[in-house]
Amino acid sequence: MRGGVGLDQRRLPSRQLEILRRIGADCIGLQEFVNYPALGRGTLLDHWSESLGMQARFTPCFRRGGQEFGNAVLTRFPIVDCTEHDISAPGGRTRAALDLLVATGARTLQVICLHCAVRARPRALQRHMIAALAEHKRGDTTVILGDFNEWRSRNRTFHELRNEFATGPALPTFPALAPVFPLDRIWVHPRDCLLSTHVYSHRPAAYASDHLPVVASVAL
Repeated sequence: MRGGVGLDQRRLPSRQLEILRRIGADCIGLQEFVNYPALGRGTLLDHWSESLGMQARFTPCFRRGGQEFGNAVLTRFPIVDCTEHDISAPGGRTRAALDLLVATGARTLQVICLHCAVRARPRALQRHMIAALAEHKRGDTTVILGDFNEWRSRNRTFHELRNEFATGPALPTFPALAPVFPLDRIWVHPRDCLLSTHVYSHRPAAYASDHLPVVASVAL
């Protein structure tokens, strides 16, 4: 979310909200979200949650420029449980994974939203933490999504996830105006529950953030 500031250097939460409305996902994972107060509406996440008719959770991660950045998840399904996992690594910023369990009728869906380190060394140290999250499945379907800051398909993190999780092709999402690097991924277990993935590149998504959204269709 780049703190809500687009590539045109304008902070327009309404623009980002409209993109989420157009995508129409049942579950949404956001990284670098700044949950600042929204005039007369509590926080920004409160406003988005009400506007989209969804429940939401937020976990702060690190501070930059006097603002607190974190991960957020919005979902149309009732939230059964919410857990935060510290996946910080020495030499990197504080990082947390937001782990939600939601009820989709007779079945449960686990959604884990994370944002990996930018630097290679801390990111390498996060591999075992992500592997541990992948092993701790607590829903009938588990989805791990986020900005992995990793563009190499043959890295160890993805190799371990591929043992049990399915993902789509490496779709470039960064930089948004002319995407080259597939930094953002969605992983699904059981593997046959992932039906398709695509990048939402319609305007104004190319200007609203520095990453393009990845959208997955998942069978529950």
